[in-house]
Amino acid sequence: MFLLFDNTGAQLYDAGHAGHFSLSKGVWALTDSSTNKEPCTAFYRSGQRNDAWVVKVTLPEREQWYQWEKELKMYHFVMNHFTWDELRALRFVLILSILFYLTRCRSIILGLDVETLSSNFQQMVL
Repeated sequence: MFLLFDNTGAQLYDAGHAGHFSLSKGVWALTDSSTNKEPCTAFYRSGQRNDAWVVKVTLPEREQWYQWEKELKMYHFVMNHFTWDELRALRFVLILSILFYLTRCRSIILGLDVETLSSNFQQMVL
């Protein structure tokens, strides 16, 4: 699975079946460096076409990135910490997502109209 963020929000894609998916030019495709797996097909192909910049993301500990920098002449970039406003927004999104998921699960169990619930949630979020 991977998330694609754009000006409309975030969309979740299945990385295993998204080989046909092409990332837009200039996108940063962030992938976990703690695994030995290749990036997902969409990231890999977009990187080969120079459409996306595939970035192996690490923790800030030196042993996580130093060997790569030494062997591959790689650069490192340290992201700024989140601002309080960004943290508050993230907290709101997480809480809203959890509440929606719990409500959706309960609706399925009770046999309620899940499609209308999802539709109303989408309208509310946008």
